[in-house]
Amino acid sequence: MVQRLKDNGHDTRPEGYGLVFLESEEFSVTYFGSIAQIEQYKRENTDGTATFDASQGVMYASTRAAASPTASA
Repeated sequence: MVQRLKDNGHDTRPEGYGLVFLESEEFSVTYFGSIAQIEQYKRENTDGTATFDASQGVMYASTRAAASPTASA
C-alpha cells in the first residue's frame, strides 16, 4: 500500500520514519518519528529502564473517556 501511495505521489513521508501507537487504561498516544530512534530505544530498554525521548518526533496524546455507569432497573 505504501508503495502504491508513493507511485501516485500521495506518500510524502520522509524515508525512515514511522508510527508507534501506545495505549494504557487512561491515555492513548501516537508518535511519529525516526525508525532508527525507535529501534535504538527498543535495544536500550531490554530491562525496562530506558527513557524514550519523544522530543525528536511528533506526539499526539489523548485521554481515554471513562466508561459511563449504566443504571439497572
